[in-house]
Amino acid sequence: MGYLFLAIALLAGATKGYCGKRSSGYVTQTRDAILLNLLRMGLCIVTGFFTLLAQGQLSALAVDSTTLWITALSGTCTAMFVVCWLLTVKCGAYMQLEVFLLAGMLIPMVGSAAMYHEQVRAHQWIGFALMLAATFLMCSYNKRINGKTTLKGLILLLLSAIFNGLTDFSQKIFVANVPSGNAAVYSFYTYVFAAVVLAVVFGLSSVKKQGKVQQMPAKAYGYVVVMAICLFAYSLFKTKAASLLPAAQLYPLSQGLSIILSSIMATVFFKERMTRESVIGISLAFISLLIMNCYDLLIQPLLNWI
Repeated sequence: MGYLFLAIALLAGATKGYCGKRSSGYVTQTRDAILLNLLRMGLCIVTGFFTLLAQGQLSALAVDSTTLWITALSGTCTAMFVVCWLLTVKCGAYMQLEVFLLAGMLIPMVGSAAMYHEQVRAHQWIGFALMLAATFLMCSYNKRINGKTTLKGLILLLLSAIFNGLTDFSQKIFVANVPSGNAAVYSFYTYVFAAVVLAVVFGLSSVKKQGKVQQMPAKAYGYVVVMAICLFAYSLFKTKAASLLPAAQLYPLSQGLSIILSSIMATVFFKERMTRESVIGISLAFISLLIMNCYDLLIQPLLNWI
């Protein structure tokens, strides 16, 4: 079931990514990105409420302090990630960002190994190293597409990776410390805290003279609605998968498959030309997935036969 939940999450994530890339064209300043994501968090809260209502589990919203601090961490990191993500895809190649997020997978991998004794085997580290190699190749690819990455772009990439990794690790913290917890409740409170953080940041940004918030066309708000539904589904099903799969398997697999989906999307919809570096990078990512997830089933028997 863990793989099924992950597959649903990935489909929702790919749809969210497509809408995010499309809507990023309407963002002209940081406050636009904050307001756009604040609206998205509000819609996620509404989606979560009606999800719990449909399940007849509104009473589950009465949570303990442990759930609150974990979802506060998740919500804060989510808020910072979505703004960094939107600003990053506006100034860089979509595929580069997706591959760069692999570096953030170290946080849930190492954190789960240190805190929850989830073993990270040697072949999983080898697979992760191959993914990092794919990252460097994709940076070269981005240079050909958009020119040299600026310092601002590099900082945004690093922040996106860190906040994405912390958001994922929050899921592991939740399933480890609240084993009977409701994934929909976790997602609901995550977006409540994310909305609070974004509202505070937007309020602080309003103090500065940055001009009026841009009025966006109706199409942009349509993208936001779809993104909100997909974002909630992504968080919900990935949290369910986190309760069934170890971090060293779940998060690299999730990001690796996301890279493959993103590469297809970038080529078909965003017309990002495939180059030698991108093909090799995607191939390395795919090989690393086989090493990390199919070692016992395919690779070890092959090595024994040789």
